[in-house]
Amino acid sequence: MGILKKVKSLVGVDDTKEEKPKAKRAPAAKKKIAEPTAIVEAAHDHAGHDHRDHAHEETAPATTTMAKPQSIDGATQVGATKYILRPLITEKGTYAAANNTYMFAVLPHASKPAIKQAIEKLYSVRVIKIRTSRYDGKKVRSGRIEGQRSNFKKAFVTVAQGQSIALHKGV
Repeated sequence: MGILKKVKSLVGVDDTKEEKPKAKRAPAAKKKIAEPTAIVEAAHDHAGHDHRDHAHEETAPATTTMAKPQSIDGATQVGATKYILRPLITEKGTYAAANNTYMFAVLPHASKPAIKQAIEKLYSVRVIKIRTSRYDGKKVRSGRIEGQRSNFKKAFVTVAQGQSIALHKGV
């Protein structure tokens, strides 16, 4: 006696109908998916029924757009703050600022051309040179819980002679 029958007998439901086992459907032949509409059709399997009871709407094939790879003008398209996280104000950065070199924390996947465009757009300066270095996040611990800080990239941005970036506003 199955569990369902036991529950029905305890509850007092008299069910004279026997449950029929579901018939196994034959595996559908593999279809080549050429358009996004084929994906919609695959979700609604047409095998084993006709359309007397219902009809499907005619859908136009959706245009597929592939994501473009990161281009040089990515900073101006999405926003310059996409790549620049924050300026790094450290003792080393303060000494480097005397030589028109400024330090910024940037996203690890940011390219040098994207960083250059972002800095030029944000601070209205002409960037001459960019050096980058990657840093792994430090392993940190709080009691028994261990974790790791995020990885980041540091960019050393050299601007043209006579130009400067005001990192210390109002100081």
